[in-house]
Amino acid sequence: MSVTQYAGLVDTDPRHFLPKNKFYAKATRGELTEEHLRRLVAAKFQALEAEVAGHGMLVVRHRDPAPAKLFAFTVYWLARSGERLLEAARALGLTEEELAQTAPDPSIQPWYDFLASVGLHAGPAEAALMIRTDFLTWSALCGALSDALRESKIPDEVRDYLDAERDVPGEILDEALRVVEYGVSHGEDKERIARSARRVLSAQEAAWEHASET
Repeated sequence: MSVTQYAGLVDTDPRHFLPKNKFYAKATRGELTEEHLRRLVAAKFQALEAEVAGHGMLVVRHRDPAPAKLFAFTVYWLARSGERLLEAARALGLTEEELAQTAPDPSIQPWYDFLASVGLHAGPAEAALMIRTDFLTWSALCGALSDALRESKIPDEVRDYLDAERDVPGEILDEALRVVEYGVSHGEDKERIARSARRVLSAQEAAWEHASET
């Protein structure tokens, strides 16, 4: 099976998952409030902490240049994203201290557990395909949200954050496929390569549902 065939095992077409997203549905109906946005920002802030830790563990576990380059760049990109997220949080009246001290809601614990599991157990190809899928689906949702909220009165910092997240860096898209190829060539179990990528949307779903509640 080719690298592109592995990528094709995971559905990242926004036409298939956007209609099922409750947060996006509220945005299209003009029902999102600043409280919804605060819940989204808080959930993403906590998810970022788990992502940085999990991907940092991947750097430690897979130190060959090919996978380490991808996982280290992903940590760097997430840290930059976190800076923009904090600006959005402050515009919504949230402080970094409040975000850091807030315990994750039990409803989104499965997302954190999923990220930790990938960091601790995934092979390089499995982790790379998961990262690629995560970025593609997240960027599509952020872009769609930004478009849906174009006429809404939301803080500029929130809109800037969503717009910045709508583009996936080429270093991640391209390098992820190279790492999938690396994993296959180094004997990674082919049956497991798409395992985590297939769980991305279902793992994210609880976080989106949590943010859509009031």
